[in-house]
Amino acid sequence: MTDTTSSMIEKKMTTARLVGVAVLIVVAVFAYQNKPAALGFKPAEQMEIMNMIPALLLASMFLERAIEVFLSAWRGGGADVLDSDIAYHQKEIDTLEQIAPEQRSDTQNTALENEKTKLGPKITERVQYRADSRFIAQWMGLGMGIVIALVGVRVLNNLVDTSALEAGIKPYFVTVDVLLTGALLAGGSDAINKIMKLYSGYMSMITANTQAPKPKPPANGAG
Repeated sequence: MTDTTSSMIEKKMTTARLVGVAVLIVVAVFAYQNKPAALGFKPAEQMEIMNMIPALLLASMFLERAIEVFLSAWRGGGADVLDSDIAYHQKEIDTLEQIAPEQRSDTQNTALENEKTKLGPKITERVQYRADSRFIAQWMGLGMGIVIALVGVRVLNNLVDTSALEAGIKPYFVTVDVLLTGALLAGGSDAINKIMKLYSGYMSMITANTQAPKPKPPANGAG
């Protein structure tokens, strides 16, 4: 890893830390000044979690596929060119290295070193290209997830009883709900699938405990 790359990563990490601290300060100041009321969860029969999670899973799968199509059309060509260059240089290196060192001519040794010199930057460029694509996919997923949440597909609203919310606080609740749902959808179908399995396992355990036969008290005089 070059010094330039390390410096860029360190700058990004520093920026992320500053943004995180700023968000925490803003939230703390808001909570101190407004003292919003604590909200209770809806009754289990009103949450409809087992209907909501599959719908979120399906929406996330559609979102993943859409992002894949967009990225393939946008950056697929560049990735193919880099992969082709890397494969070409690697093939040249493998061909030259099959010749025993003592049997190589000076021209072949020079060609081998040149190919190795060219391969390194290409691999680094490919790694950076992949990282850039992943960064674009994450932000594209977050943006599209927020749009989906804006049109009404939300998480907190289906879990929390908002009747105690003051009129001035409700827009903030909706904002948080939209951001949370957008981030959840951007996290991918695997994360939502894990949530669904965890909830299903928890409910199965609760049901099993509820339906388990209670031990009968000992009969009089037993012992």
